[in-house]
Amino acid sequence: RDELLEAEALRGQGIVEADSRALALGLERLRQALAIRRRRGDRRGEAMELANIAVVLRRLGRLSESVEAAQEAAAAHREVGNTLSLGSTLLGLAMTQHTQGLASEAEGTYRAALEMQRRVGDRREEGVTVGNLGVALQDLGRLSEAEDALREGIAIAAEAGATQVECVHSFQLADVLLERGQPELARPHLRRAIELAERFGARAFLASFEVLRSALELRQGDVEAAAEALRGARPVIEELGDAADKTKLACQTGRVAFAQGDVG
Repeated sequence: RDELLEAEALRGQGIVEADSRALALGLERLRQALAIRRRRGDRRGEAMELANIAVVLRRLGRLSESVEAAQEAAAAHREVGNTLSLGSTLLGLAMTQHTQGLASEAEGTYRAALEMQRRVGDRREEGVTVGNLGVALQDLGRLSEAEDALREGIAIAAEAGATQVECVHSFQLADVLLERGQPELARPHLRRAIELAERFGARAFLASFEVLRSALELRQGDVEAAAEALRGARPVIEELGDAADKTKLACQTGRVAFAQGDVG
């Protein structure tokens, strides 16, 4: 019993340290807790530690190891019948597969997560998952299905009061609609995403949204508005953006320059 209490304490320390960005130390604590769970044959606790380890590994960018840990956690959750935690673990696994560029595998895992979340009535996570599924479908070129999934994710997020989830899904829906050649339908969803991001001061989000606004303005022929959107986005993305944000900024900058006649 004392050893299991030690495992609980180690898990708590590991989560706190991971949340404070001391990821390597958090991972070490969680692995110590996992060793205790395995030594004591605590399969339910083992599943929880593995799921936490998978999250930390994903944050460290060690994606293959994260997938392996999440798959082990999912198997353990199934074994002990923990459907609620299984849904969360499958969502994390799908997100990692998606980050790896494995949209087809991610689609299947998102759908498996949805099945578990709907079984237990976890509406908040269902909203995250169905919207993320929409993004995977967009990556697979299935834009009509992507639109339907994102609309459903937005509705669930709004119902659950999950403002940040609604914000991100609204942005993604605008992106899908723009890709479908419907900028006039995309605009209100992008406007909603910007409105929500402004509420919680998400500078990086807002900068990414401005890049999409630039694309929308350019699609509708307003070159100056497209350039203006990029001027606001550039310094924030250069400071806070990830590689994908910077690539999108560079591509859109090139499109705007071409439209302005600056091809040198």
